[in-house]
Amino acid sequence: TSQAGTVFTGVSSNGTSGIYFAAHDRPGEIIAVAEAGPGLRFTEVRNPSIGRPPSSASSSSKGPGIAFEGQTANETSGVYYVERPGLKPRLIAGHTTRFPGGRGTRSCLTNPVVVDGSAALVAFFASNCDGDSSAAALRSARRMCRTRRADNHVVKDTATNLDAGIFMGTPDSGGAGLTTIADFQTPPPETSSSNSNSNSNPNSNSSFVAFSRPSAGPGLVAFVAETSDGVLGVYARVVGGGGGDGGVVSVVSTRGGAFSDFPNPPSVSGDRVAFFASGGSLASGVYATSPVGTAGGNVTATAVVTLSDSPGPSGGGQFNYIGFGANAFDGGKVAFYAVTEV
Repeated sequence: TSQAGTVFTGVSSNGTSGIYFAAHDRPGEIIAVAEAGPGLRFTEVRNPSIGRPPSSASSSSKGPGIAFEGQTANETSGVYYVERPGLKPRLIAGHTTRFPGGRGTRSCLTNPVVVDGSAALVAFFASNCDGDSSAAALRSARRMCRTRRADNHVVKDTATNLDAGIFMGTPDSGGAGLTTIADFQTPPPETSSSNSNSNSNPNSNSSFVAFSRPSAGPGLVAFVAETSDGVLGVYARVVGGGGGDGGVVSVVSTRGGAFSDFPNPPSVSGDRVAFFASGGSLASGVYATSPVGTAGGNVTATAVVTLSDSPGPSGGGQFNYIGFGANAFDGGKVAFYAVTEV
């Protein structure tokens, strides 16, 4: 959902499955974005993402932009983009696309998010998810690969050649239009603490070994990742115009011991990131950062709501559980799910 409307998967009255768009200013009107079935271009479509409407009048005709995963009849699986509902989907990257750095192709491309609808920028996760029976079985279940543990969503499989990463591209540009946000060859930034990260030079003695799905907003891509020296953290990268590209920035990490896990993908709003962190005692909860800039700047995180908080003036004791998602931070407000004592 964005200010423009809501995009969702569904089945139409004639039995055709697809991705559809409902505009907020036209109640009851549903527009097909991409449908799948016999005789159609796609055999399967899933995981849609909608961007924010363009802020400038010159870009208003472009629409918010919708990205999704698609599989065509000729087995071209990949990430597709629609400038606005009703237009033809265009390929961002597929399983035959050559990725940057001479790293070849990727067999799994998933979880696309619209970074900037006015520029048709889309970020997505990609890896080589096949290669052995266990990975193939998980691929058929629409999971990228096995996770570190059941409640941790960062992907990690050192037994196969995953070559995973977060990438960004534009439609119809092929591999030449792809940018690496972070992959196994990207050195993570050196950091000094867990809730006020002073980003300095890239850590040449470490590398990323696992990534979550990305989250994005205009000019910023965020994700959870693990490094080879065992640090789990939320990272971000400034992209596109405006702030320039200063490399990967550490938003928050397990270094220092204040937090032990980041089990949900982060959310992005403007130049800030919100995330759920597991901490000691009652410190687990949702946190939001100061503006995220380029590498070298400090990023601080403050609590929005934790397990120590009360649900409000109506009482109910403390929170017993707090849930958080990838699209829960917009316009400075954070949405979350909670279970209370009463």
